[in-house]
Amino acid sequence: LDCIAGRYSPAVGANDSSACDLVRAGSFAANSTGFGVPSGAVKTQPCPVGTFSIEAGAISSATCQFCEAGKYSELLGVSVCANCVRGRASSAVGAENKETCVVCETGKRNDATGATECTKCATGRHMGKTGSEASFCEVCLPGSYTDITGSRFCTACPAGKHMLRDAADYDCDVCPAGTFSKNGSAECDTAPAGTFTTSGSGVPELCPIGRYSGMGTADGCP
Repeated sequence: LDCIAGRYSPAVGANDSSACDLVRAGSFAANSTGFGVPSGAVKTQPCPVGTFSIEAGAISSATCQFCEAGKYSELLGVSVCANCVRGRASSAVGAENKETCVVCETGKRNDATGATECTKCATGRHMGKTGSEASFCEVCLPGSYTDITGSRFCTACPAGKHMLRDAADYDCDVCPAGTFSKNGSAECDTAPAGTFTTSGSGVPELCPIGRYSGMGTADGCP
C-alpha cells in the first residue's frame, strides 16, 4: 500500500503505515525525482531558497510561497522567512539572502524588523548617518531648521536671522531693526551703543562722525 497524502517513507520492506512519516512544514511529499505526489511519496522535497511553507503534510510545491517584502530565506526547507534587521529594509519579494535588505540612507531611519522601506525624517528633523535604528530622527537645534522631509542635516540660520525653537520646520525669522545676529543664531543680539542696524542685519554699523546712539538703535543714529 502507498503512504497516504502528506506522508512518506524511504524504507524498503515496511510492513505497516507507521513507517510513513508526516512531511514537516517547509517541505512537500515527493517521488524519487523530487516532484510532488498525492500519495506513495518516498522522500520530502524542501522548498527552495526565497520561499517558505507553514503547511505540514504538503503534497505539492504549490505550498511553497515566496518570502514577503522585508523578509528573506537563505536556506532550503524553511517554515518561516527571516526578517530584515532594524536599520535596513527590502522591497524584494522572494529574496534569497540578507544582502537584499538595504541599509537606510541618510535622512531616513527604521526601528522595526521586517520593514519594506525606511522612513524619511519629518520636517524639522534630520539624520546624518546611514543604517539608523532610531525611533525618531534628530531634531534641528535652535538656530537651524529644515522644511523638507528626508533631510541629512539642518540648515543654519544665515546672519541677520534667528530661530529660537528646536525642531523648526520653517525658515528662520528676520532680526528686527536695532538687533543683529551671526550665522546659526537662536536669538538676535541688541546693537551696542554707538552703532545701529536695519532689519535683517548681521553686523552693526558704527554711527557716523557727529552722531551717537544708545543700545538697540534702529535705522541710523539721531
